[in-house]
Amino acid sequence: MNGEDTNIGAESSTGSIPGRELTPEEEEEVRFRVRERLRAGETETRAREELRHAERQRRSEGERLRWQVVQEETERFHRDRGRVRYVSSTGQVLWLTPEDISLRRSRRLRGRKKGQTGRPGRTGAVVTQIIRTAGVSLVVSFGIVVALAAVIYMAEFA
Repeated sequence: MNGEDTNIGAESSTGSIPGRELTPEEEEEVRFRVRERLRAGETETRAREELRHAERQRRSEGERLRWQVVQEETERFHRDRGRVRYVSSTGQVLWLTPEDISLRRSRRLRGRKKGQTGRPGRTGAVVTQIIRTAGVSLVVSFGIVVALAAVIYMAEFA
């Protein structure tokens, strides 16, 4: 291109100020200062993280000890009143009297007969079991037959 500079708009490797070049000593000094700042920042960050970690451990140790004291006092409180620790089927911890526990057990076992599965007293359990074994189409067909028989029966007496 007619002797024009082909590097117009291109940045130099040492900076973005056009027409100003750094001497190798200046460039090295700038690089050294930047590295030092980065190292100092990294060291500060690492120190802050170590402080946070130590604080978390100290706090978690204190929390663990507090939690242990709370558990001990809760247990002592309820045991002094004759209650027993009971964990429900949902995992909830309850403190019940021995009478309450036996009442719960008897309720749970009262409705169940030998070989019975599922919860006692469920409505529609027979229909559900028939549907599982026979299939939906057979149950629907049976329902249609019963409905037709009822219509015919009603037509005779009408």
